[in-house]
Amino acid sequence: MTASEEGSVEKDRRFRAGRALAAVLLLVVAGLFSLGSAAEGPAELNSDYAYLCGYVARAESPGRFSRDGLLGEEGRFAHYPPLYLAILRTAISVSGSETRAVGLLSFPVVASFLLGTWCLGRRLLRSEWGALAFALLSLPMSWVYPIEFWGFGGSYTVLARSLYTACLPWTLCLWWDSPGQRGAVLASFLVEDQVGRVYPARS
Repeated sequence: MTASEEGSVEKDRRFRAGRALAAVLLLVVAGLFSLGSAAEGPAELNSDYAYLCGYVARAESPGRFSRDGLLGEEGRFAHYPPLYLAILRTAISVSGSETRAVGLLSFPVVASFLLGTWCLGRRLLRSEWGALAFALLSLPMSWVYPIEFWGFGGSYTVLARSLYTACLPWTLCLWWDSPGQRGAVLASFLVEDQVGRVYPARS
């Protein structure tokens, strides 16, 4: 192996090591976010999860809610796919509390969002460190007119529909890598469709 080839191999090794370090850093950030969410009290739960956790409590002890005006109706949660409710119910059972369950579920959502925006940033900026900064700067919550928000800022901002937020940068990466290809568009639609089977998008 010539000196130039050895230099190229060493440069590639450092490049790969830098990418691995960036990915680990983003996973650590997602883990810290998840731990912070799990440490919050029940009062920090957003209305979506308070509603869904009420369903889980009803599923565990239906007799206690027979006269409840909200939870007592059998068909109240019929528009929620059973898969997401089963995931939430399992998370609460494993973690032992609603807030810890939200923290547990927030890790894959936030991790997917961070890694996806990092990959999208690499395509847009053509810079590894610029992409890392792009991902980290995309995480904090910001309000989007009129009543929605983008990003995450605590357990109250991790909604069930945040699954779509987590998938969006990956969909954009797919489009970026396959310009004008019908298959890429169809594949992105398929991804969003499968997310919808876990949790329906709000109309």
